[in-house]
Amino acid sequence: MHKLLLIGSLLLCCCAVPAVVAYDHEDESYILLINHYNVAPEHINEFMAGGEAWKKCYLENGGTETWTIWRRIQGEGITFTFTKPFANWQDFFAGEEAVGEERSKQLQNDFINSVDEMWSYLYAQLPDLSHLPASSGTAQE
Repeated sequence: MHKLLLIGSLLLCCCAVPAVVAYDHEDESYILLINHYNVAPEHINEFMAGGEAWKKCYLENGGTETWTIWRRIQGEGITFTFTKPFANWQDFFAGEEAVGEERSKQLQNDFINSVDEMWSYLYAQLPDLSHLPASSGTAQE
């Protein structure tokens, strides 16, 4: 039952994100997708194996997008964080399906079975409040 709720909330999040962010399509600032995965200690190996299998399949099928995975090193529990930047909303909605839909679903199901809880967040960059290097593609004042 717990896994069904987790998968259901993941699907709801995927369906709700376009509706939640639709109001801001004109904003051309960078967007950062962040997914947090809480993993029980006994499922760390499954989580790592699932992530490695998905990455290997993605790269073997010509995937070119980039992302980073982080592991929290302080705080309660074991949390992994997936981050993926997007240049703008068009880039966010374009996406890429290098793995293939059926294989991707299988790998994601293998991966998600090791996850106890998951949260997804979208962040918009605030260039006026940021101090960015000139090479970031954002104008400096």
